Amino acid sequence: MTAKHAVSEVRRRIAGPRSGGLGSARNGGRKGVQAPQSVATLLHRSARPARSSIFSALILVLAGTRPCPAQTPPKVPAPDADAGAQIFMANCAHCHGPKGEGTTGPALTSPRLQRASGDDALLRIIYFGIEGTEMPPSLTLTEIELKAVARYVRSLAAKVEPVAPGNPFAGDRIYRGAGGCDKCHVMQGAGGTLGPELTAVGLRRNPAFLRAVLLDPSSSLPEGFLQVRAVTKDGKSVTGIRLSEDAFSIRLRDLSGGLLGFWKADLKELQRETGKSPMPSFKGTLTPAEIDDLVAYLMTRKGDK
Repeated sequence: MTAKHAVSEVRRRIAGPRSGGLGSARNGGRKGVQAPQSVATLLHRSARPARSSIFSALILVLAGTRPCPAQTPPKVPAPDADAGAQIFMANCAHCHGPKGEGTTGPALTSPRLQRASGDDALLRIIYFGIEGTEMPPSLTLTEIELKAVARYVRSLAAKVEPVAPGNPFAGDRIYRGAGGCDKCHVMQGAGGTLGPELTAVGLRRNPAFLRAVLLDPSSSLPEGFLQVRAVTKDGKSVTGIRLSEDAFSIRLRDLSGGLLGFWKADLKELQRETGKSPMPSFKGTLTPAEIDDLVAYLMTRKGDK
């Protein structure tokens, strides 16, 4: 029932039957003529199911109002690139470099990021991190802050990706020859297991970082990395990389790649050689040109076959 019909219905009930008039002092209170009743009384006594609708429509008409239109949710403010830069400098620059050039983390200046080709993937990586890598989650960032950081990262991709001087083909020969890198590092399933895998090292590191590590391996060690020296009670000494440790035992990988485990009660000495690396320095072993070639080769290793 419309508001117009509701008003007509109320007026009809107030007026009463067409044959009679209003029973009042003016008409002498003739028998059979009912006295006028208030609108509220009529609506209250009405047994019709539509009485609530009639009353609501009448109130709207008398008040001169109309139903409120459906409200739209407030728009989320557009991400602010300046705010994204500030968040990046505070949380990301330590690993990725102030300009996205990369340090311990990969460079972000490539037009196409290997793990984040789309915006949704980039947002997920920033928020959840990458399990099994040094990329941590950022669960405290709001949606606006996440989008601001992602927008800033995309702005870095417009810059030129760092190019390493040197000959990558010559670097490949050094990697497997004079450098002996494949004895300790795995690349595409082949090589030793003592050092970190290098299949996609070109995605994780920049040329400056690789050059610095080749000249001084202890300058940047992975988080949690620890070289230890264990001496048994019979005088046997073993140096290796700690894999796990608890109050009673320690497991390590020795410099030949073998897995060993010891009960601490059986050890005469356990030295933690913090800040040391089993990787040798190539300073004085390779020429500067050979270092450039080796870096150029490593930068081509991006996980593809």
